[in-house]
Amino acid sequence: MKLSPVLLLMAVLCHMPVYASLLSLSSYDLLDTRPEVPARTPNARQEWDDYLLTLKHLENGERVLTWHPQAGQTMYKVAYKTSDGTWTEKLITDTQFAIDALLSGAVEFKVTGCESELLCRDYGNELSTILDAHNNSFLYLPQYVPGNTAFRVSYTQVADATRYTLQRSKNENEFKDIADRVHRAGFAQGHYDESVLAAGRYCYRLVTHSATQAVRVSAPACAEVDMRAMRAPEHFVAQAQAQGIYKLSWPDVERADYYRLERESLTLVTSESDSGSQVTEPAMVPADSATRFARSARMVQATPTAPTEKRTYLKSWQLVGDDKNTDKTQVHTLDTFELSGAQNYRLSACDKHAQCSAPKTLSYTVPVAHMVKGLPESATAQALNQNTVKLSWTDVPGADTYTVTMSRKGAYWQSRYTGITDTSFTQEIYLAGDYRFEIQACLDSGFCGQTSQVGTELRFSLGSNSSMTPSVLVVPERVNPGAAFEIKWAAPRSGEVAHYEVQGELQSTLIKGAFEQGPDGYYAFRRPALPHGRKYCYKVRAWFTTGEAGAYTPTQCVAVGETVFDEVDNFQINHVSRYDFNVSWEAKQGASAYLLELQTRTDDGKIRWQPVYYGEQTRVMQQLGPYHLHHYNRLGHLAMRVSACNSDRVCGNHMRAYLRNISTAAFLNPVYLPHKAPACISVPQQIESGEPLSVNWCETQHSGVAKYELLGELQNVILTVTVDTARRDMHQLMTTTRNNLEAGREYCYKARAVYQDGSVSGFTDKVCTQIGPLEYPAPTDFSVKALTEKNHFELSWKIVSGASSYLMEQQTRLGVWQTVPCQLRKIAFGWLACTVQASATQKVPELDKVVYRIAACSRNGKCGNFTRLSFNPNPAPVMYRDSLGNLYQAEQAVGVGAIAYYKRVKGPQGWYWQPLTLSQWQQLALQPIKLNAPSLNVTKK
Repeated sequence: MKLSPVLLLMAVLCHMPVYASLLSLSSYDLLDTRPEVPARTPNARQEWDDYLLTLKHLENGERVLTWHPQAGQTMYKVAYKTSDGTWTEKLITDTQFAIDALLSGAVEFKVTGCESELLCRDYGNELSTILDAHNNSFLYLPQYVPGNTAFRVSYTQVADATRYTLQRSKNENEFKDIADRVHRAGFAQGHYDESVLAAGRYCYRLVTHSATQAVRVSAPACAEVDMRAMRAPEHFVAQAQAQGIYKLSWPDVERADYYRLERESLTLVTSESDSGSQVTEPAMVPADSATRFARSARMVQATPTAPTEKRTYLKSWQLVGDDKNTDKTQVHTLDTFELSGAQNYRLSACDKHAQCSAPKTLSYTVPVAHMVKGLPESATAQALNQNTVKLSWTDVPGADTYTVTMSRKGAYWQSRYTGITDTSFTQEIYLAGDYRFEIQACLDSGFCGQTSQVGTELRFSLGSNSSMTPSVLVVPERVNPGAAFEIKWAAPRSGEVAHYEVQGELQSTLIKGAFEQGPDGYYAFRRPALPHGRKYCYKVRAWFTTGEAGAYTPTQCVAVGETVFDEVDNFQINHVSRYDFNVSWEAKQGASAYLLELQTRTDDGKIRWQPVYYGEQTRVMQQLGPYHLHHYNRLGHLAMRVSACNSDRVCGNHMRAYLRNISTAAFLNPVYLPHKAPACISVPQQIESGEPLSVNWCETQHSGVAKYELLGELQNVILTVTVDTARRDMHQLMTTTRNNLEAGREYCYKARAVYQDGSVSGFTDKVCTQIGPLEYPAPTDFSVKALTEKNHFELSWKIVSGASSYLMEQQTRLGVWQTVPCQLRKIAFGWLACTVQASATQKVPELDKVVYRIAACSRNGKCGNFTRLSFNPNPAPVMYRDSLGNLYQAEQAVGVGAIAYYKRVKGPQGWYWQPLTLSQWQQLALQPIKLNAPSLNVTKK
């Protein structure tokens, strides 16, 4: 019987107090079943389920699956899975699907919209149902429910039922009643609106009560709440299509609405740097104590200074795109080379609600030579006049800046101009000669692409009159090491000369003044003996009484001794981030070390090359500070030179590189603390017995040094010098010679600077040298244990194979050691020990500790390397206070080993120290404090 609208309204109103929330859905079920545009029911589910799958009965009793139309879809694919796990798919053009009358039991339904028979998007949410073919009924609910979301459970009303009980369980274990509903005559379906549930799998079953039949219990239908994660894409691969062009692809993922593709890149992060802050320990806590108890949180405090801006490039994932396609073609232009050609991707599948799967990663490398459109093309060099050049080129896709490199034929230098944002560059030429030019496209993060050669060489004469140039320049081709020599030249063919200027040795002007013409008709300038192993080049020009200067002569070079190495290749200074400059060069076969020097200008205007690195590396990361800015402003450029050196510390020819157009923002301010320490330190790895040892170190890259201290040989400071009093080697490194060092062991050194304001720099790296064959390695596991007798301690170590005896020494003051009598005894297999007495009076004052060292020795008394051990025989407890004012202390018996932790508490008999475990201690937030003696007068339990 079909109800009229009036009767329908009366039925609804009669049930409104109890079933008001079911009004619209019930009305929709009983009104016209085929509206032209199906309306969405006012159910919270429509907010997260676009399809809104629903089961319903038609007037003829047929069961149908319905859904909301999807925009742009001409047909739909319906899939259902029966209890045996079999999936069946049907393509239809309607928005409802008639369910086979014989279909029964647990069934899952899902629907997807299709643009054509071959192009279907991913399935929407599924429906979990229990179908009963016997009485044509069903129980259904969404199979997946997002977190923090309500949903609805629906069921069929059967004619002979009197009431219904809905039961719920978690994971189909124990079902509990959650709702009772009376049978509502005239309504085909009943509903239960579930509240928000915690994540988990929930199952529901319907108990149908009848006056004529026994109670019927349905099979359970289940839903997953906040559990279903998108499956990550599989078989994510990259295939090269052409040089620099790759196709990324992956198979479709079920339920995916789109795919999120990201690429690892470098991102500029700007923040206020705390590098200006100094982390200090409170004055009342000994430094060694704070170090020992560092496991407690927030024990050190930072004294803030004025914040400085810090800009760094950090790796991050950048979105390539959110796309429904399952492939992506990547064209690798310059802007994809932030990681120097390493290409790292991650791919996630996402559903309609932007819930994405765990990412699938993919990595491959693109050679720089395969960069697409990476070279500045159509590059030209044009001489605007006799001393000005203009370069121009086409834009490179993805480039942030350009770098121009200029070099002169026959010269051992390069000049690099960075940070060029235009596609043209004009520069004045200061020296006559033939010039070559190169251009690179670069990223702000520092990576530069391949070098593009600009045309052919250009010759610049600087508009000089050759008759005003000294007519002849004579430099010896080669001189012996340690020999002085003369540079000679003849007067220009015309003009009245006031004086001559001689340049050379990479030192700019060596001399400028009047010269006497010799009997041979030449002018001469005598040079002292120069460091051997390389070439030195010179040029001369004349200054006339008119004030005019003539052009320089062509450069002539002299080799002092045998040239050990030619110039290194590919010497570059690249600005790789705001504060970092990558200085690099190609290795020279046979080189043992490389000497890197920074060009500076003295107060009297002379050029000076200051060593800033001596070692084996061919790449140095250099930061710039106030010291470098000072000389950059004086010189107008940043210049460095490098030479390869042999094992005898003789270095070959220099190669120079100049960096210009540096922004002042690239210079650190305040000073970069490592610049305050000596820039390098060097010793040979090994020398023969009886041979003197040379220790060499660089100056600092900061002004205001009062003195340098060299520490080593387990004797603290062994040498103190100033810049003026320090001996220099032939490369201008500060040096000292250590004589009569006992052979058979290793000696280590480090240096630091003391400044005029009283501050002290950090140390250089520790460097070590071995004199002669090593007698014995240092004993290992040198440790201390307190004994029950006061001030008595057991020192123990592992036995050194082959040793006949051991030398034990105690440090009495810095640099002074005395032998300690030691009665050896075995305490375990492979272990030796001896007992010593140590008290506070034996501490080294500067260290506030007692210090021992031990070495293994042979029968003839020669000893090997030492192992050193320091400890405090009677350390004071370190006191702390929490935010509530409670007192705590941490103590060690001998300054090493296990720490005892206590909290001060009040008991029936007064205050006492309650022991704490390490776990309890680590949960505390404490501040170190200093207490007067009476406050500590409590009992320990």
